[in-house]
Amino acid sequence: MYKLTVLLIVAIFGLSHADTSLGSCPAVDPLPGFQMDRLLGYWYAIQKTDTDSPCLTYNLTRNEQRPGNYKITEIEQHHTLWSSALYHEHKVTGDLTVPDRKVPAKMALDLPLDIGTTTFIVFMTDYDNYVGIFTCKKLPLIHSWSAEILSRAPTIDMDFVDKVRTRLSSYNIDPFSLQIIDQSKCAPPGHQGSLIETASDIKQKATNVVKNVGNKISELASDGTTKLQDVSRSVIEKGNATLQELSKPVIDNAARLQEASESAIQKGSAAVQDLYDY
Repeated sequence: MYKLTVLLIVAIFGLSHADTSLGSCPAVDPLPGFQMDRLLGYWYAIQKTDTDSPCLTYNLTRNEQRPGNYKITEIEQHHTLWSSALYHEHKVTGDLTVPDRKVPAKMALDLPLDIGTTTFIVFMTDYDNYVGIFTCKKLPLIHSWSAEILSRAPTIDMDFVDKVRTRLSSYNIDPFSLQIIDQSKCAPPGHQGSLIETASDIKQKATNVVKNVGNKISELASDGTTKLQDVSRSVIEKGNATLQELSKPVIDNAARLQEASESAIQKGSAAVQDLYDY
């Protein structure tokens, strides 16, 4: 019953490619003097805990929206059932943040649709050939953990692999829990040929389309407002011109009436003066 409960918890939290153990996460030392910017770029998974992925790569990039933080994209490739020339590619992108700037090799990993935060530790690397990564998430009663050996190239010198496995043993982590990933039959990142995109990729593209449509609507609305203002201004100007044209005869008639009145007054005054003189 207890084993069933543990399996149920793991299934609910959506954990994959990981092992579970009782208690807290093991103590793994973050690499001193770690420089994340030197680790950015593509990495090939050479060995990983409890995985069935035939092709697995990672891409580490800067988080442009949050300077000082990073993103990690896990890319899995699978041949389709009907053709070995076609690949089914699945991508998951998570956020990597650095809670303590004094310990940059110990980060917090947040994945979409995943409950809670995973501790992400870089414990070994030379930046150019290999990197050893340990991740762990604390759950009720148990913890879920994973260890990985990554390489800049699809193959790696076994001396680097042995160094990482020996270090894992010093942390009481069984290195034989890591499974070998054969990258020789995998397409390089960005060269998958005829690619069948997963729902996550299509969702991202659909989001971009909706965003573009929204921007276009805003532009049209802005243009419409400008055009409406231009039309209103034109109507007002034409209305003023028409009013002036209509008012001109009245003003002219009023002027002539005033002139006639002044002339009549002058003539009347002259006539009165004449009678008076007479």
